[in-house]
Amino acid sequence: MATFITSDPHKTAVLNTKMISLASRSTHIFLITILIVLAGFLRIYKIATVPPGLNQDETAIGYNAYSILVTGRDEWGEKYPLYFKSFGDYKLPIYIYYIPICKNIWTK
Repeated sequence: MATFITSDPHKTAVLNTKMISLASRSTHIFLITILIVLAGFLRIYKIATVPPGLNQDETAIGYNAYSILVTGRDEWGEKYPLYFKSFGDYKLPIYIYYIPICKNIWTK
């Protein structure tokens, strides 16, 4: 750490504090950059093989969203249900209704 010598001790303390905060900020920016690069690498690394497939929740939500889009009914034939029964539990409708809306907006 550089120490600046001035006739006023208060100015010396202020200058030293600014140097410390500048070094601290640079360190934080460097660490955040390394963290983002590492997270990006781990997200992209072997993206085609991990995970090896879709799980039953993802496929059920996808199928129900497709069914709502095409027929307006879920996999059990109910018209626009509030909850979607699937694999012994009930799924919330926000994802299932959101997917067809996005598909209609962004595709032709």
